Amino acid sequence: APLPESFYLAQNYPNPFNPETVIRYAIPREGRVQIQIFDASGRKVRTLLNTFAPAGSGQVRWNGRNDSDKLVSSGIYFYRLSFEGMTQNRKMLLLH
Repeated sequence: APLPESFYLAQNYPNPFNPETVIRYAIPREGRVQIQIFDASGRKVRTLLNTFAPAGSGQVRWNGRNDSDKLVSSGIYFYRLSFEGMTQNRKMLLLH
């Protein structure tokens, strides 16, 4: 597969979701990549990814649980891709 020329965060699928959703992303070169979930108030709920990754695309799943492995409530959540000072944010909806 060709390497992406850009930094990209896809809309999660499915959305709305229950019990889990997939978040796809792409980074233009290898480096540290981080994906975090935030609630509607901006509080960090979960760190899904925080690792050194190769260039190209990847994906992570979120099971609707926080960093303490507790199910979070239904509602709107934001997810953020961070890579070398760049960020992208998207919104998703969890329905129990």
